[in-house]
Amino acid sequence: MNNIFEEKVKMARKVFCIQDFPGDLFTHITKSEEYIDRFKLIIFKEDLHKLHGFIAYEGDYTYVGINHKRPIYVQNLTLGHELGHRFLHEGMFYSDDKKSVEIGASKNTEESEAFEFGRELLYPKSLFHEDDEYINKNSLLNPSQAKRLGLFINELCHKYYLSFETVLRWHLYKNYKVNLYYQYIDSINDALGTKYTNLDTNFYIAKDSTYDKPSDAPYIHLHHLVKEAIEKNIISKATGEAILFPYFNQEGE
Repeated sequence: MNNIFEEKVKMARKVFCIQDFPGDLFTHITKSEEYIDRFKLIIFKEDLHKLHGFIAYEGDYTYVGINHKRPIYVQNLTLGHELGHRFLHEGMFYSDDKKSVEIGASKNTEESEAFEFGRELLYPKSLFHEDDEYINKNSLLNPSQAKRLGLFINELCHKYYLSFETVLRWHLYKNYKVNLYYQYIDSINDALGTKYTNLDTNFYIAKDSTYDKPSDAPYIHLHHLVKEAIEKNIISKATGEAILFPYFNQEGE
């Protein structure tokens, strides 16, 4: 990483109070009810169909959309990626798919930078090297250690909220074995006696997962702003109800 890149990652860590790694980045950021006003950041979780996420701006606020129909580790990497755009390319609008978010294979420089930013924010190189040392010290890349390797990678996935494929590929790449990825996956599944996704289907599979749900926090914030505008006579009650109608049941208002 160049100095500017490193400074931007440090800035993000400082802004969001991330000491080592955030784990579930969405939960880390939104755990405070005041996060929207504090960070000038509004995070939506919606069904975005083919998109993984997007970033846009309006006034002083940054709007980030995350597709909740993706597994939690994809949602996490997507949020890290979009925040990369905010800190590296602020003011520019992006819509991101699997290629730019999960694979980091986009030929677009900005997308590649956002991918690397998200990776460093979620899984810092210092911790990655510690984990890699453990893998090598315990010979986990030895074919006879496939089960131990699989369980360790699964542990890392839950720690950093990243995909099994992503974490395994990164460590194989570090050890010049990434071309053997599919052999390792087959060996791990055989050693486990089941596909690795069955270690935690709620984590690895999006459908019916506890993570497969929209976030209504931005709409609640909108509700608050509209009610405040009505009380201050900035807009009429009828206008406020028209704004809120798509998002809220108006009974009792």
